[in-house]
Amino acid sequence: KYLLLLPLLLLAACNDDDNSPVADASEHWEVMVLFPESGLGDQGYNDNTLRGLEEAAQERTDISLTYFTSEEGEDVGEFFRALLYYELKENSHLLLVLAGSEYRDLARSLMADTSRYPDLDRKKVLLFESEEVEEPVHTFRILSERASYQLGQLAASRATQAAVLLGSSTDPNVSKAAQGFAEGFKAAGGGEPEVHALSDTSVGFAMPAEAYSYTAQWVAAHADARTFIYPLAGGSNHGVYRYTRENEDRLWTAGVDADQSRFSKDIIASVVKHTDRILKQFLMDWRDGKELAKHTDYDVESGMIEVVPPRTP
Repeated sequence: KYLLLLPLLLLAACNDDDNSPVADASEHWEVMVLFPESGLGDQGYNDNTLRGLEEAAQERTDISLTYFTSEEGEDVGEFFRALLYYELKENSHLLLVLAGSEYRDLARSLMADTSRYPDLDRKKVLLFESEEVEEPVHTFRILSERASYQLGQLAASRATQAAVLLGSSTDPNVSKAAQGFAEGFKAAGGGEPEVHALSDTSVGFAMPAEAYSYTAQWVAAHADARTFIYPLAGGSNHGVYRYTRENEDRLWTAGVDADQSRFSKDIIASVVKHTDRILKQFLMDWRDGKELAKHTDYDVESGMIEVVPPRTP
């Protein structure tokens, strides 16, 4: 169904008819974004990303933004492939944004053989949260280990027992953040944290009811002391926060990806990832014709990830 959109976008019809319309001399910068399933509305990582994209489009008004979610089916991947196959209008540029590490295979597949793609100098692909790949794909990662280590030290000042709740057991970025937290927690005198995964796939990032259930079970099993849960489960984190709102002063926890202190008074700090800043800068550099890095890692020194205290009411 998305193929029907092609004539409405920036794609050129191969037409030598003298009566064909003259191409618009102004430049067009088209951004197509694929968000993860249930990503938008998470009030965290994905909503931050969308905000950065929208801010760039507001400041560079010749940028057009269209976004999809994976709930809309595999057609989106084929639509992206079709975009790469079509010729662009003379003054048009295309950026395909795959806003999640789960799209790594799709990104590599799209760019594995670019020999049949016309206008490749004006087409770019950006993949989130991935190591550098050999294909012509721009990538970045936000490295969470050190910020998570800092949070672990802070958590150990409140509790001696902790759990780490993962959205997926197979996500390497989440696993590294969990490891950083465990090392910081133990270094500051805490015990070995329990690690629990909601799923072995990305669906675990959209399971708030299951996160709530796990939190209730964890608290019940440690009723003799107030403990800590570090939620690394995307939108599922809201299950943890709902539990703390309904059961105040029984558990400490943390915001993740954004300052989420408004969701619970039991959030002691948030590990904030500034995806809005990263995406806004990338889009503006792309629009302004600046050289784009093939790969970038963002650590705490970059200012793109930090541990922030709760907001003052």
